[in-house]
Parts: sequence; structure tokens; C-alpha cells
Amino acid sequence: MLRDLVGVWSIRKEIFVPKFCLLSKNDPTELCEAGISYPVVCKSLMAHGQDSVHEIAIVFDDSGLNNLRYPIFVQQFINHNGKVLKLFVIGDYSCVTEVPSIKNQENSTDKTPIFFHSHSVSKDGCQSPLSESSSFSNKQTICSYDKPLFNMLANEIRKSLKIDLFGIDLICETDNSTPDTLSKPNRYAIIDLNIFPSYKNVHGFLFYLENLIRGKLCLPLLSKDTNDVQK
Repeated sequence: MLRDLVGVWSIRKEIFVPKFCLLSKNDPTELCEAGISYPVVCKSLMAHGQDSVHEIAIVFDDSGLNNLRYPIFVQQFINHNGKVLKLFVIGDYSCVTEVPSIKNQENSTDKTPIFFHSHSVSKDGCQSPLSESSSFSNKQTICSYDKPLFNMLANEIRKSLKIDLFGIDLICETDNSTPDTLSKPNRYAIIDLNIFPSYKNVHGFLFYLENLIRGKLCLPLLSKDTNDVQK
């Protein structure tokens, strides 16, 4: 659904959804038909409810598919310099934080699959040999990003899916990465969308949530000038 939505937006040149498919069995031909090349990211079809939904595998060749449990969701792996941008949306307010992610991977037919739990690799404060964790602190930090572009993305998803509380995980593909993350050539891949994610590190969450509810009820909104934004 997200890929279809992004395809009709004016942001389609800068934001995209990586190629993916659903494998019901060990059949490499389905990857070829979907235009997917190795390495690939493999995830559970379930979105929540069990700890196993956070178990992820990176597979480098056909033989690696023998180690998976089917059915499974398979997506093209994209190198992204070990960083995930998390876009949090609360009505018309949004902010972005940055967390570590798995290191860049080179395609190789002699590499064994990598299995890991996402919370041990891509979570604020985590330390893992698989991630680029040295540049991250124990707390999520606000990072530089293309604010107009991300605001447009948040607004389009709000209108299209008719939801107000959600989070989007994005990565910046390394082919176009530059030291300046505001550089126009950057292209961002949407790798996940979560309904009502954890907002524990979003400053002022309760303030923005209350204003969202007030807006729905046609009540006067709280003002930052007269009310402290709750931490």
C-alpha cells in the first residue's frame, strides 16, 4: 500500500519503498520476478503481538533461504550507513529522531545469513557489533533532516490512511548520502510504519496529544506561550 501511495505523490523521487515480496515457500525465482537482488532483509509477516516479530535475518544467496521459516516477508536490503530516522507523527505535529542500525553489507555468496533481534541492534542506547553504535548516545537525539519533505510525507499518509498517531522508519540510501543530510540528492526509503508507536522520547508528547484531541472536539487549543510543554 505504501509503495502505491508514494508512487502518486510529488515526493516519489526522494522517498520510495524498497522492492519486496511475500515468500510462501523457499522459491528464489519469486525474488527474481519481484526484481529483488541479494542481500535481502527477511521479517515475520506479523506486525505485533509476539517477540518473534522483531527477529530479522539478512540473507546473501539462495542457500541462505534454507534457514528461514515460511511464509516470510522479504525486502531488498539497502546500505544506509548504520542509521535509521524515526519520524513520529501526532496529528499535524511531527519530529524526527535517529537510532543506530545494522552496518552496511556487501553482497557475497560465501556469507552465512545474519540473524538478530531488532531491539538489540536498532534501539536507542543499544550496543551491538552488528550496528554503528559508536556515534550514538544512550538517548535518542534530534537530528538534521529535510523537514519540509518529511512533513509532506506525514501529511500525505495522514490523509491517505486516515490516521493521526503513527511512526515511520526511514533510511537514507548510501549511494546519495552526503555529510549534509539536507542535501537534495538524498533519497529516503520507508522500511516500516507503526500505528501508535512508543512516544517515550518525544518531548511534549502529552501536550501535542491533548491538542490533537481538542482539535477533534472543536475545543480551544493549548498555547505554548501560556502552557508548559510537558516532557
